[in-house]
Amino acid sequence: MNCLKLGIEKSGFQGRDETMKLIEALEGLEMKEGYDFPQGDKTLRKEDHQAFVREFIYEVNDGKYQIKDVVPKEKTIAPAACQFAA
Repeated sequence: MNCLKLGIEKSGFQGRDETMKLIEALEGLEMKEGYDFPQGDKTLRKEDHQAFVREFIYEVNDGKYQIKDVVPKEKTIAPAACQFAA
């Protein structure tokens, strides 16, 4: 929802007739870690609308989460499998 909020603010979206304007504002959007994005920086790739975020690998033992590794978003990026026309 916070990503959509940024897109609406960036595009000035006012209604259904401006859907493409909103999509264009979201394409390539960079989001920085903070209150709205506590998991970390995020990127929404323009070509295929794939989001890339920092990932956490964890184990659950007796109902408690234990982080085993943190994968930076840069290491999660894979080539686009498709292309969306603007």
